[in-house]
Amino acid sequence: MVQQAGNRVMLVEDDVLFATTLQRYLEKRSMHVEHESRGDLAGARIRKSQPDAVVLDGNLPGKDGFEICREVRAGGYRGIILMLTARVEDMDRILGLELGADGYILKPAVPNIVFAHLSACMRARDVVQTAEPEDFRFGQFMISRTTREVMLAGRALELSTADFDML
Repeated sequence: MVQQAGNRVMLVEDDVLFATTLQRYLEKRSMHVEHESRGDLAGARIRKSQPDAVVLDGNLPGKDGFEICREVRAGGYRGIILMLTARVEDMDRILGLELGADGYILKPAVPNIVFAHLSACMRARDVVQTAEPEDFRFGQFMISRTTREVMLAGRALELSTADFDML
């Protein structure tokens, strides 16, 4: 089992009974869980608290999970997003992943399945973070993946998006 100590999860789910059950299950596995039941409040809470992972219901009061996923990704949220929804159509699954979700779990789901998905995503994130630093430095040359800037001897170089991606 992956070490979960310190992992913060935002659970966005309007089914209170399921949310309480899942929250207790995750907390017993050393995850700190915050719960939000309203879609129209979730985006701001995610942006403010910057959790390590978000478990996001697709159908919520106020705003659906797909729109929340799109908004927080566009706003720069880089944590894990798992869609947890009863929306079973292939196009919904594709849409969720294309909007930035890292995984898509169909309801009804049991807590140990959600935990397994979260653990797998966190292991993958840890491998990527270890393997790929945000800034690369070579003498006076610096590339920042976070800000997409390239500097040479302290001066910014102008590059197109395609040139930066190739670099």
